[in-house]
Amino acid sequence: MDYRRLTAARASWWLSAFALTLALPLSDGCTSRTTSTSLCDQVCDCETCTDEYLETCKDSREEQADVAMKDGCESEYDAYVECLNSEFRCEDGEAETAQCARELAALTECSPDSSPTPVGCEASLAALEDKAMRCGLDTGTTGTGGNSLCEDPDQAAFIECLTPCYLEAPCSAFEGGAGFDQLSLCLVGCTDFFPPGTGTSTPGTGTSDPPDATTTGG
Repeated sequence: MDYRRLTAARASWWLSAFALTLALPLSDGCTSRTTSTSLCDQVCDCETCTDEYLETCKDSREEQADVAMKDGCESEYDAYVECLNSEFRCEDGEAETAQCARELAALTECSPDSSPTPVGCEASLAALEDKAMRCGLDTGTTGTGGNSLCEDPDQAAFIECLTPCYLEAPCSAFEGGAGFDQLSLCLVGCTDFFPPGTGTSTPGTGTSDPPDATTTGG
């Protein structure tokens, strides 16, 4: 199995789910729920999601809201949703989501399970798959048992390191367009985590570059 190829593909998938997650949270209060699901609509209006994905987005946001409410963190969740909603932008057919770092940190501290930030290798892989889906990438990873990648500590650390890079990149970066240089620079910071035996060269180039986010085929 080409670990780098699979990881790059899955990383893209997470970008989808995570970007939507960042741009579209929900809370049990009527206002927050409406705002959260509305954010899902905004992102999909901007990037043309499938009906199935839009429904999944809204369901996920509602689940996040339920957890935050259960943990007594409605105000933290509301603040995060308000920030995401106010900062959302659609530029050239791509949704741009704000980091809202302060609000996200407060929400994560109060209710870790309601935070959209992936924690751990398996959560990172799931997020990467969602990102790839939203960016329209055909990863060909369905049914590959990719979570076995997390069994190796070095591979797990590598995946967790590169995940934020992919999640923060626009879809165009995966085709060598806008955001590609920033993505590449971000991935350079993960070179210390390359699993032994996988090498660090970008497929087809023979150079010692970080994994190429645009390469999903062998």
